[in-house]
Amino acid sequence: MSDTEDRRQAEKEFAELLDVLPQYMCVYGAEGNPLYANDPLLDFLGFTLDDFRSENFQKRAFYPDDLERMRST
Repeated sequence: MSDTEDRRQAEKEFAELLDVLPQYMCVYGAEGNPLYANDPLLDFLGFTLDDFRSENFQKRAFYPDDLERMRST
């Protein structure tokens, strides 16, 4: 397997694991870009994965004060 295929397989397995956990979980990239949110979180928020990955997701999902605190950490 190539490195790309290995990475895709690992990402798929990681996503499957996150989807069965009862906690709300999301993954952000090093640049702060949203990469993945598990099904329980998306169901709770009423968003799709594409909604989560959109540029304005955080503004729609978080209160402004909470968003500011999250960005400062």
